[in-house]
Amino acid sequence: MKATPIIRKEVADHLSSKRFPLLIALILLSGLATSYLGVQSIVQGSIRETGQTIAFLRLLTGGGISPILSFVYFIGLFGPIVGIALSFDSINREMASGSMLKVLSNPIYRDSVILGKIIAGLLIVLIIIFSSTGIVVGFNILLAGFGPTLEGAFRIIYFAVASFLYIGFWFSIGLFFSVVFRRTT
Repeated sequence: MKATPIIRKEVADHLSSKRFPLLIALILLSGLATSYLGVQSIVQGSIRETGQTIAFLRLLTGGGISPILSFVYFIGLFGPIVGIALSFDSINREMASGSMLKVLSNPIYRDSVILGKIIAGLLIVLIIIFSSTGIVVGFNILLAGFGPTLEGAFRIIYFAVASFLYIGFWFSIGLFFSVVFRRTT
């Protein structure tokens, strides 16, 4: 694949940027805070579920507190921000700095450049979603003292895949606008 060097460069740029730790911290802090509130609602007895699957999944969906204070809600709220923040100046930043002209002066196609940026950005979104979901689920297991059943684990994986597609959509929108607009301002 001709886009492999661009994918490597873009992944390294994203991982070493100042935005990446801020975005992953935003998702993690909101997830850990809602996990703590969900476990507290179980301890206080506001969740009266008999099934372990339902009780564990309630930790991710707000428990008995409020649907607004849930990991699912925060992914829905901060997901577009994460996707657009990763991509809004991906192309036009390089056009403004002149590095895109240097890249395109080499024997590489423009569609390979854009494809490399898309794949690298989606890899970063994948890393953010699956690592933060794994950390939040692990935190829930640690605090609650029990884990999800097999059915609950499949639902969590389904949620992570759906979140990846949702944030990937917003990443693609941001990359499209980065190609269309010359400046970010």
